[in-house]
Amino acid sequence: MTEPAPDLAHQTDVDTGLLASHSTDVVVLPRETTDDGRGVYHDSVVTLVKEFKWLGVTAAFAHDREQRTWLGQKSFVPDLAAFAVGIASNAGWSALWWLLRSRKSTVSVRVTVARRRELPSGATWEEYVIEGKVGDVVEALAAIETPDPELVKRFDEKAEAPSSLD
Repeated sequence: MTEPAPDLAHQTDVDTGLLASHSTDVVVLPRETTDDGRGVYHDSVVTLVKEFKWLGVTAAFAHDREQRTWLGQKSFVPDLAAFAVGIASNAGWSALWWLLRSRKSTVSVRVTVARRRELPSGATWEEYVIEGKVGDVVEALAAIETPDPELVKRFDEKAEAPSSLD
């Protein structure tokens, strides 16, 4: 019996205004924005910007530190991760794919991705929600756009290199 493919849907509720104000490869988006403009982020993404930066990809939260609040929730669903990112470059796309691939493949994840596309008529955002086991989500991301093999190789080499903390 084969596993069902991960759910893949186009989404239209990502606030692309939050993305437009950044010039980074990746923007980590909040779960919601309060009436006073503060971004509410789940505490599971607290290290995500650092993980992207460790790979050499520019990344930022959509809100400045003073405008971020953190939400910690316990779930009935163990090992479920959910986050949203805006991707503005091939490096960001490849890094997202690599970071997910490096996770335990049996973990369930829900990833919302707003991907910037440059068209002759100007920039536009394609938005996806992909939900399923990490391994299936990685495959779905690769089906949308293949990660850059040179960048993936560079990320792999970085991960295999001795840590400067040793």
